[in-house]
Amino acid sequence: MRYILAVALSCLGTLSFGQQDNAKKLILSAPTYYITIRAQRSEPGEIHFQGASNLPPQSEIYLEVSTFYQGGWKEYSDDLCVRIAQDGFFEGDIHPKSNLKFDNNLVLRAVFETRLCHQPEDTIKVLGKHGEGLANVGDVRIPYTELSSRSRNPQLFQVSGWYYGLEAIDRVLTGGSWPSR
Repeated sequence: MRYILAVALSCLGTLSFGQQDNAKKLILSAPTYYITIRAQRSEPGEIHFQGASNLPPQSEIYLEVSTFYQGGWKEYSDDLCVRIAQDGFFEGDIHPKSNLKFDNNLVLRAVFETRLCHQPEDTIKVLGKHGEGLANVGDVRIPYTELSSRSRNPQLFQVSGWYYGLEAIDRVLTGGSWPSR
């Protein structure tokens, strides 16, 4: 009986270690490049944001507070570029334009394009001058190819000049608080 119990416990231990290893692999991988963002008004004149991305470290994300306006956007903040840290995270605060105040029902837009902000040379080498590497498709012949229709990345967009980018949007929360790290 002791032998059977010892074998069963040994198998359970091996199984749980294997599950932990698999869970780590799943957490650390992503099928495409991505940006995530969340935003919360921390003071009347300030919005705090936190984000994560698997873009190359030191790449810069363009941030803007906006609201939907007719067929486009009404901008409430000046342009802000923030660098992705080595661990893939970024955070900071964004303020309204000097002549505006933050209203309710705002969104924070996080955009990556190689022509926005100042992108490091390493980022350009990995993703291409036009961001064509964001599509994660083979046989890239930029700048004269349509890639967004061939990519499965739901954040990928294409703009004139054959530039590709990623965009994430979050509604700015006005109450409550986030858990501290």
